[in-house]
Amino acid sequence: MAWVSSDTTDTEKHIEELAARYDIDILWSEHPHAPCAYSWYKMVKIRPTTTPARYIEGLHELGHCLNHNAKRFEKLWGKGKHGGRTYDTELLCEAGAWAWAWHHVDPEFAEAFGKKMAQHTAACLASYLVQVPVHKDT
Repeated sequence: MAWVSSDTTDTEKHIEELAARYDIDILWSEHPHAPCAYSWYKMVKIRPTTTPARYIEGLHELGHCLNHNAKRFEKLWGKGKHGGRTYDTELLCEAGAWAWAWHHVDPEFAEAFGKKMAQHTAACLASYLVQVPVHKDT
């Protein structure tokens, strides 16, 4: 059974309900590098949802555990930051997790804060693209 804390905001309750439904454990952390998923353990480490960006970020990490495209390449991890994954598969995994997050966002919250969450999503997707190496023609 997934761990669920008490004394949470509505957005945290929403994330915890989804985690419980899919048997994913949550570790709440204020650490700046907290948002991450360990899909092979069905566990996410996320920050408290004090902003719309943190809410969609939390859903995104759940997406890594649940969206087929977001986790299908995890077995390719090897040494280094991206392991055996290529940038193409890295982008596919990240896009799959964001798609899952947006598919499961609370509709009322999306109506109120959709623009802020969309800006955060776009900034995150852009940050992955910055990491893509440029190939020069030889």
